[in-house]
Amino acid sequence: MSYEEGRATIVVPGKPVAQGSMVAYGRKVAASNASALGLYRDRVGIAAAREWGEDRVDSESPFEVRITFLFGRPKSHYGKKGLRPSAPPFHVKRPDIDKLARAVLDSLTHIVFADDSQVTSLIVAKNYTEQGNDHCAITVRTLG
Repeated sequence: MSYEEGRATIVVPGKPVAQGSMVAYGRKVAASNASALGLYRDRVGIAAAREWGEDRVDSESPFEVRITFLFGRPKSHYGKKGLRPSAPPFHVKRPDIDKLARAVLDSLTHIVFADDSQVTSLIVAKNYTEQGNDHCAITVRTLG
């Protein structure tokens, strides 16, 4: 989990939060999960600054970003003998993978790269992990 020249692996503990749709409240527009999203983006940003380093914002290079979101399995996936055979192998429910990735990319902006348009390769996965081990693993590297 450290910075090598042009590459860093960042682990963000806790349940990943999607950057959801905007909701209108009268004349104001806000994310429907604004408080949870703000805290999550702060956690991603702090972890990225710790691993990538401060004052290393790259405004020119193309980047590859790989993100794996891991969500703890619900208790209903387990029986007396452990994981039920009927438990789904893949996390095919909300939050949407693209909205999860958007939250991470926006969190890395101005810490790793100047703008997330510099990301030319994005590989994203979401899956299950053990209960209580929710986290996000991010690998960032410059290309070229």
